[in-house]
Amino acid sequence: MVRHTVTVKVRFDEATISSGRPRDATLTPNSRYVALVDDAGNRYAGSTDGLTRKLIPAESYTTDIVFDVPADAKDLRLVLRNNDFETAFIIGHENSLLHGKTTFALMKAS
Repeated sequence: MVRHTVTVKVRFDEATISSGRPRDATLTPNSRYVALVDDAGNRYAGSTDGLTRKLIPAESYTTDIVFDVPADAKDLRLVLRNNDFETAFIIGHENSLLHGKTTFALMKAS
């Protein structure tokens, strides 16, 4: 097994809230799913503990997510998405049953 650490920046986009919402009110994120997926479609889940922090508009932070992956896994990509069951039934949602899945290429640390 090889340990991979992915650093993710989490940000609350202040342009996405109602003008009537107090600017100092926190928002709790929905549940998340995070994994690395290899070229064969195998998934290696990571902990979402670092993605649960409440944020106020325009606030951000970074968190490290650790994955243990077999040494022969190739072309790893990050999957980071909402993990609420009901979203699978919302037409056009990234989690809907027929929607293409978004993955992110990993960059090696320099």
